[in-house]
Amino acid sequence: MIQYRKTLGVSAKNKTVAADLSLPEGCDVAETFGFAQRNGSLVDGGGLREPEFAKKIADSLPEGEKLAAFYPLLEESDGKFSCVLYCESGKVYAFRHELLYTSTYTFTRPPAVFRLMEDMERLILSDGRTVLLYDSAGLTKDSQIPSFDWGIYYHERMFYIKKMDTRRIFFSAPGNIRDVDSVRGQGGVIQLFHEAGQFLGFREYDDSLYLFYEYGFCKFSAEGDEEDFSFGEMIPCAKIYGDSIAVTANGILWLAEDGLHVYDNAVKRVFSEYTDGLSVQKSGAAAAIGGKYYLQAAMKEANGEERDIVLIADTDRSAFCILKEKVSSLIAFHGKVYGICEHTLCEIGNGARSLSGWMKRVWQSKPVNPFGGRCVLREIRLRGEGAFVVRVFGDTVRSFSVCAEKKEIRIPVNLSGTEFCYRIEAGGAAVKIDSLAAVYSGGEK
Repeated sequence: MIQYRKTLGVSAKNKTVAADLSLPEGCDVAETFGFAQRNGSLVDGGGLREPEFAKKIADSLPEGEKLAAFYPLLEESDGKFSCVLYCESGKVYAFRHELLYTSTYTFTRPPAVFRLMEDMERLILSDGRTVLLYDSAGLTKDSQIPSFDWGIYYHERMFYIKKMDTRRIFFSAPGNIRDVDSVRGQGGVIQLFHEAGQFLGFREYDDSLYLFYEYGFCKFSAEGDEEDFSFGEMIPCAKIYGDSIAVTANGILWLAEDGLHVYDNAVKRVFSEYTDGLSVQKSGAAAAIGGKYYLQAAMKEANGEERDIVLIADTDRSAFCILKEKVSSLIAFHGKVYGICEHTLCEIGNGARSLSGWMKRVWQSKPVNPFGGRCVLREIRLRGEGAFVVRVFGDTVRSFSVCAEKKEIRIPVNLSGTEFCYRIEAGGAAVKIDSLAAVYSGGEK
């Protein structure tokens, strides 16, 4: 984002400094939400929209039902997708061909879900007690598939763990998730001896399976015969928020108590300037598309209160955005990320809209002290597109409404002060700011 970075020109006579408040990587920012840095510019970082099919789902649900989670499935026959809907009441519905199918099934909590890729794509859902199977034939209960709290389909086997026994991984026979008998060459169980806290989940990355715990993770090789299964060394880390783990094209990302991390054969902290102090509550969620990472989290504001946010980060560090929106049950599906906002299914994507209208976007710099003492801010110079407000903080506050059209705009300010802050606010249509500079003058020291 924008910061005081370098001097453009200095006049010895009156000590005038033109300072470039440019948009480098790793900027010194006091506050930012709704905006993102992209290709050196400040742009709208993302927003929410209600897809057409989401409106049809909302209109179809029985009165009083509140949508809590959405599990989509691509139907190969027509290229369209259907879905399983989980409501706060615990009831489960299927939505196919623009019709809602009621069921007698209920879950005690939002289910753990994995995709089964055999002759067709299927969803396997379980709340640790009941197992439901969903495919193009509909939603059915399957008492032959073992119930699970964490599950994954990997190298033609089902691997699963139950909360009551997190020190054992159960696995099925190859090609048959219903066969979990402990028989040589078929199903079985693996005893775990890791001392890294509570189990958090499986993740597949770079054709390997990773097991995540509260205080670390390890690689699990599970190809071929079960006698060849093996564990890598436990990689320790600060306490992980389990609902924050997602696999991107550039590695596995997660939020820990000491910030956001990525693993790509080594653990690195990323976006530390933005993610310190973030946490994930019990209702947290994460998803990823390609090199984009989406996280529902809680952010502590200046007054000490926590606020729900959605973090959107490009893992190549080309863009980062925070949306002050409460969106739960994030899920990536065929190039898009969906979530539940105010019991409404929404898509998180480009634009600057919320479900209720235009989304407010704010960016504010940390204090700039150009001379180390008192001086005067003579003018600001900016280039961009769209309508927004610039506020300048010195001894007092000056506000300027701007309607930019790519060419440079110069705004006289004449504001005294020792330190200066710059704040950009937008509340309407698309905005882009390419550059912002300030011209100061100070007397002889």
